[in-house]
Amino acid sequence: MSDQSPAGHRSADNTHLSNGDSNIPPYDPVLDVSNSRNVTPFGINADHDQEDIKRSILSIHRDKNLTLEEKTKRIQRLMTGKWVQERNTPKEDTAVVVNDTDKDIEATKEMGCKHYRRGNKIFAKCCGKWYVCRFCHNENETHEINRHKIEKMLCMKCNEVQDCAKECQNCGEVLGKYYCDICHFWDNDESKSIYHCHLCGICRIGKGLDIDFYHCMRCDACISIDQKNSHKCIEKRLQTDCPICFEDLFHSTRQKCGHPIHNYCFEEYRQTNYVCPVCLKSVDDMSAFNAHLDEVLSQEVMPEQYKDVQAEISCNDCEKKSSTKYHFIYHKCQECGSYNTKVLGTFRTEEKETYSESEDDDDENK
Repeated sequence: MSDQSPAGHRSADNTHLSNGDSNIPPYDPVLDVSNSRNVTPFGINADHDQEDIKRSILSIHRDKNLTLEEKTKRIQRLMTGKWVQERNTPKEDTAVVVNDTDKDIEATKEMGCKHYRRGNKIFAKCCGKWYVCRFCHNENETHEINRHKIEKMLCMKCNEVQDCAKECQNCGEVLGKYYCDICHFWDNDESKSIYHCHLCGICRIGKGLDIDFYHCMRCDACISIDQKNSHKCIEKRLQTDCPICFEDLFHSTRQKCGHPIHNYCFEEYRQTNYVCPVCLKSVDDMSAFNAHLDEVLSQEVMPEQYKDVQAEISCNDCEKKSSTKYHFIYHKCQECGSYNTKVLGTFRTEEKETYSESEDDDDENK
C-alpha cells in the first residue's frame, strides 16, 4: 500500500490534489474560545496577531468556572482546533487522478488486500486516493468513506479507470465472484457465501434471506434461521455501539445473553472477562468453573466470627435473589448454582430468624 501523507495536501503518490474550498465561516476567538479557530498546521494563528492569542488565553485562565484540565483543553483547541477539523473533514470535490503508484504494474494471480480478495481498487472522492477496500481507507485516513457514494474503480489487471461494475469493461476480468452495486462491494473468495439484505442496508455473510438467515423486524438485524423462534429479541440491537470499542455493531457476533459485540473485541475481551459488559450475564458455559468452586469452598473454613453470617445476593445470570453463606469473594446463587452474583447485604442467622418471627406476629395481629 502506498505511503500516506497529511490529508488535504498530497495523494498517496505525492501528487497535489484539489480539495475544494472550505465551507467553514471565519472564526473570532474572542467570542468563543472553547471552539476551533483558523490556524495553520503548525498551530500559528493565520488571522490574528500574537496579542489576540494572548488575550484569548488570558480570558480562559480568568474563567473561575473552569478547572485546570478544562482550561488546558480549551487552550489546546484554540491553538490547533481548525487544523484538526480540516484534517478530519472529508472533501467531496476531489478530482480523479491515477499515477504509477496507484497502478499494479505486476498484477499477481491473487489480487486484493488483507481484508478481501478482489481485482480492483476504489476511488475515494473524500480524499482523492485509491484503496483496495473501504477498510484500507478507514485504517489510513482520519475519516470514513461512504460506501454508497463510490463511483469509480481501477482494474488491477489492466489499470483502466471506469465506473463500478462486476467485470472490467476494458479487459473483461471478473473483479469479484460476488459484487453488490448498492454497497459497491467485491469479493473473490470462493469459500464465502454473501448476500445483500435490503432491510439491513448492507451485505452479510450467508446464503440469503429465508435460506439460512431471516431479518427480525424487532431486532432490526439478520438472525440465523435456526434461531428464528428461540433467539432473544432486543429492539434495534444493532443501532448501538460495541460495548468494548464503542464503534458500530453491523459487523458483530452475539453473546448468549443476546447483546451484540464485535467478534474481534469479544475474543480479546473474553481472555480476561467471563461476563457480558452490558448486562453482566455469563458469556460462556460456567458449569465446570462452578463445580470447581463448589469443591474449593467445601474445604474452606471461614473464621469463627463469620460462621453464622449470611449474604443476601442477586444473581446476574438468572436475575433472582436468594440467601447463602457469606464468603469474602464467592457467593453461590441458590436458584441456578451460578457464582456470578452480587451481594445486596449481610445479616446473622439469628437476626433473620428474629425478623421472620416478628413478621409472623404482625400477620397474626392483623
